Amino acid sequence: MRGGDAGDTPSGTAEAGGSAEGGQRMDVETGGEAEGKIDEGLYNRQLYVLGHDAMRRMAQANVLLVGLGGLGMEIAKDLALAGLKSLSLHDPKPAEWFDISSQFYVTESDLGKSRAEVSAVQLGELNPNTRIDVIEGNVGLDDLKRFNLVICSDTIFGECVQVNDACRE
Repeated sequence: MRGGDAGDTPSGTAEAGGSAEGGQRMDVETGGEAEGKIDEGLYNRQLYVLGHDAMRRMAQANVLLVGLGGLGMEIAKDLALAGLKSLSLHDPKPAEWFDISSQFYVTESDLGKSRAEVSAVQLGELNPNTRIDVIEGNVGLDDLKRFNLVICSDTIFGECVQVNDACRE
């Protein structure tokens, strides 16, 4: 890694310890208090491309993903692997036959169940460092304020405009 040893923290001091894979862990600072660790062995490629500052921000990010069709599921997988603090899923639509071909966590036994519920367990297994939540029922515009990022997939345009306006207030 350029700019120092793989175990260097942003302040330049090496930190003891590591992950099960032998990777170093980096403190994630929030207001002077350590909130968690970033596993440099797990996220080494992202750290190389994005840098420590971006990874610290991602490790503190709360993201809401609305819609878990084929595209939404791919986004959810990528976000879960990215190392977010939390990923909240909202999709009141039940799994249907056509979802089996595009939403890779839906099986025949899941037909009729919430696409978000069906996907949450498997997404959580991809990265135990990212908390996966399912939001059931309606999401009010005031509820959006607790998220750093809201992504709408498989959503009608009018709802996307409302979400956009609420997020920009």
